[in-house]
Amino acid sequence: MPTQESLKENALRKVIQELIIPDLNKIRTDVSMLNILNEKINGLDNKVESFRNEFKSEISRLDGKIDSSDDKIEIRLSSLDEKITLMNKFNEKLFEAIFHKDLK
Repeated sequence: MPTQESLKENALRKVIQELIIPDLNKIRTDVSMLNILNEKINGLDNKVESFRNEFKSEISRLDGKIDSSDDKIEIRLSSLDEKITLMNKFNEKLFEAIFHKDLK
């Protein structure tokens, strides 16, 4: 005849097997799925960070090109400004030469 203690142990073992172990297995499966999801999220984070770095690099490169173009444009505008100034002086002298000649 089983003792009182062994009956309690059997009852406890049965409760654990029927109620707790299935939940533990479900929890293990859920944790495993969360770990897989976490790995995928970390992978996406790495891809996003890589894209962000490439994007910053490209923006920086384009910024440099724009600055270089601005410098070239300023040099050309300055050169054109000097040419216009020279042409205006020449035109003034030509104008004076033509009209002073007619006046004399």
